[in-house]
Amino acid sequence: MKPKFSFVAIILALLSACGVGQREIIVETCGEPIDITDCQWKGQLFTCVVTNRSADTYKGVPIWKYDEQGALLDKAPYRYATGLLPGDSSREKLPVTKYNKDRTVKIIFCRQQPAS
Repeated sequence: MKPKFSFVAIILALLSACGVGQREIIVETCGEPIDITDCQWKGQLFTCVVTNRSADTYKGVPIWKYDEQGALLDKAPYRYATGLLPGDSSREKLPVTKYNKDRTVKIIFCRQQPAS
């Protein structure tokens, strides 16, 4: 008996295994007093745990979104609005959804727009 694999399914499996067609999400800061950990998909949204490392309450800071060529994707930043007390952590939604999985996106927490 022959196995019932379709040619398309085999190609898709190979592309998926090689990482083709999947996006990489890079999350970084430009010297902000925060730690960003445990980034993962929660349903359709990409989230990370943000921890305040400073001795002061950490107020909202802009989040800038860039593509893989370094071009700014949105003219205005996506606002990170949670205020965190010193040492506190919060799981935050980032401006990335699964609707376009095939693009690399860089998310930067920064008070000033980073140079591209």
